[in-house]
Amino acid sequence: MPLLLIGPFLYQIGGGTEAFVDLQFRFREVNQTRGYVTDMIETRLDTDDYPVYQYNYSFPIGLETVYGTSFSSKFDLSIDQSIPIEYIVGNPSLSRIPGSSYSKIPFFAYLGLVFMLAAFIFVIIRGIGIYRISTILTDGTATLARYEEGMATSIEINEQTQYRITYTYKVGNETYYEYLSTTQPDEEENSLITVYSNSKPVRSVLARKLPYALSKRVTDLYLEQT
Repeated sequence: MPLLLIGPFLYQIGGGTEAFVDLQFRFREVNQTRGYVTDMIETRLDTDDYPVYQYNYSFPIGLETVYGTSFSSKFDLSIDQSIPIEYIVGNPSLSRIPGSSYSKIPFFAYLGLVFMLAAFIFVIIRGIGIYRISTILTDGTATLARYEEGMATSIEINEQTQYRITYTYKVGNETYYEYLSTTQPDEEENSLITVYSNSKPVRSVLARKLPYALSKRVTDLYLEQT
């Protein structure tokens, strides 16, 4: 989910799949030649307080002139300057100036950004979940949720099939659903204590999904109410 949320953003700032092209220079056969800088543009990025430049260049492959682009903050180049070029054998359209990056953001920096943003989104989602549970416990009523059915999923954990157990609980004349994932459905109880929100009964949480201290609190709350 986090990657789905940040994917379009990363695609734009990282130049789409271009960040992954730099990996090909590590694992595929590469040839070197020489070319000339045709243009240079200062980008909005910087590395260690040095601006990142976009260097456009051209180089000959047989009778054909190939054009390419590289990004770097390390070079001090000028237009029409002769430069070394490396390109993927069989696909010279994938080229770069040695020591530079094919994309605005080098692959490993791009990968680090992916993980940092994914972790940030995860923390936010986790925080929302904790807030949701806290509001249920603050404004909640404990009741019993009864077993309805268990269905096998396509997910396996340690070579054990994951099951989705459905429980139901009633508030007035309405029936609501709560779900539990487990690899041992035969050991699940026929009824479990759950807490639902008094203001929005559709919101609930099974006591066994909570940390031990909170689970004990919910169990005590149910025993007090019964």
